[in-house]
Amino acid sequence: MKARERIQTLTPLAYSVEDAARLIGIGPATMWKWLADGRLPAIRINRRTLIKREDLEALLEQYRKGKPEVNLADLGML
Repeated sequence: MKARERIQTLTPLAYSVEDAARLIGIGPATMWKWLADGRLPAIRINRRTLIKREDLEALLEQYRKGKPEVNLADLGML
């Protein structure tokens, strides 16, 4: 396997806000709201905002269990 092929098969450690939103099927505006209200932590590198894969997976697991840390009704989202 060539080096370029190996690089293309790696799983990202973090996603841009837009990529993370697309990955889980929500809009970027919702993702930005989750970042703003603290439901999801972000990493700032220069001008880029990144979401760690493990943080995104943890948030999805909370929703799967029906126990999000932040109540959607309190945020006016339900």
